[in-house]
Amino acid sequence: MNSEIIPNPVGKSRFSLLARAGGLRPYSPTLQGAGFYRPLTTEFRIKSQYEQDFYGWTQWQIEVLANREVSEIDWQNLQEELQGLGRQEYRELVSRMTVLLGHLLNWEFQPENRSRSWFLTIREQRRAIHRHLYRNPSLKSRIADALEDGFEAGVDLALRETNLPLRTFPEQCPYRFEEAMTESFICDTSQDWE
Repeated sequence: MNSEIIPNPVGKSRFSLLARAGGLRPYSPTLQGAGFYRPLTTEFRIKSQYEQDFYGWTQWQIEVLANREVSEIDWQNLQEELQGLGRQEYRELVSRMTVLLGHLLNWEFQPENRSRSWFLTIREQRRAIHRHLYRNPSLKSRIADALEDGFEAGVDLALRETNLPLRTFPEQCPYRFEEAMTESFICDTSQDWE
């Protein structure tokens, strides 16, 4: 490890982003006030960067990956972040299915209250789901789960918007995914609102 003392280029009392990004830490209590730092160990720098400056950590990891500096990769946090990204994509699919299914239920079970707003919401969600699956084709393997998860929340949405009793709605999703996504199914979004 390099024990060279390096002056803080930003200020005397602040552990600057520049110093953190360079893997530097206060050298000693007496020199810290004077703004001097010494290099950190890689393990401590990785942990510290991730916890204290997430954006800085992402930029550092991008650079490390681009330069193929395997010893500098924050394997644990990188794995967790990648898993989180995958979960986020699934949650977006479920969220959009929730809105679509809730509005299909509204449309089917309360025809007297059909509105342009419901029509446009159904149209928008169908299109958004198509785009999301186009950009994330492996999510197609989770469609059955997303339909089930989305239906439960979709019933809650329909209950809030219609004031109908729970017994009005089916216990399980009455629609297949392909049906719900078809423009002419229940609410024909292939044409203009009447």
